[in-house]
Amino acid sequence: MKLLKNHHILAALLSLTTCDSKTSKGSNNVELTPPAWVKNIAIAYHGQYIRKEELFHAHATGCSIYFNDAENIRKYLELPLMRHNRTVTSFFHTVNHCSQSDRKLVDDIKPASFMFSSSKLPRIVDSYISVLDLVSKWRTPVDIVILTRFDVSFRWPITRLWIDWSKINIAFKDGPTYFSKEHKVSDLFHIFPRNLLREVRAALDASARGSGHYIYNYLVKELGQSKIHFIEPRGRSSNVGINDSNPTFLYIDRSCLGFEKLCASQINGSTIFNGSYLPSEGTLEPAASASLSLTLPTLL
Repeated sequence: MKLLKNHHILAALLSLTTCDSKTSKGSNNVELTPPAWVKNIAIAYHGQYIRKEELFHAHATGCSIYFNDAENIRKYLELPLMRHNRTVTSFFHTVNHCSQSDRKLVDDIKPASFMFSSSKLPRIVDSYISVLDLVSKWRTPVDIVILTRFDVSFRWPITRLWIDWSKINIAFKDGPTYFSKEHKVSDLFHIFPRNLLREVRAALDASARGSGHYIYNYLVKELGQSKIHFIEPRGRSSNVGINDSNPTFLYIDRSCLGFEKLCASQINGSTIFNGSYLPSEGTLEPAASASLSLTLPTLL
């Protein structure tokens, strides 16, 4: 009887690894394959890739530095998808920091299409919207969009997360008080099919206070609750740190390690000062992206 029970448990686990299910009911120890229709995936980064600010919730100064998270993003987001023979293409919208770090960002991400703004846009959601517009205009259609911040790191591979690839996946609800009163949700990480990009864009544009926390009501009104899926079922604050006492599948590293050195070194013996080193937007040809051959006017 015990052997039969174990056989059924094993069969159930194996069934989760197939491509037939729309939902990947993952944990941190079960590897899952995305559905067969998920072939081309866009990773769309938004927000400031470098910043230093007062963290009011922590009463301290903290930083967000993409380069401190880049290895983690490759390990847990890009490579697991590539190992399953998925094509991953990157896009970003961000704000200029300094000429050297801007160039380093393009070198590191090798985006298919990108955009720099000279200053922060009026609303937080405007950066989300800007990068989604780059994805929607790209000449090669994608099946899935992963919308994420530059400073989000992960504890487990994306292929071990509870994702429903046919729905709009939101990281988690905010804490019970905020979700019950305002339907506030996390603004850190979203995954959704390309055919729902228009609805996600509109929800961001309509989000209260210009933040990404208030997209839920619009999405429910337009698509119904059944089209929304929370990757982490527990409600919690989006201020999740690396040493959080109640960890989830992602976190934000607020360390300022290396911040002061990002714009102080030299390229070819010449100090690079703040300024326009890269054009404000552009595309990279896939075959030439490794050498950063821009399909743009000569760099300034």
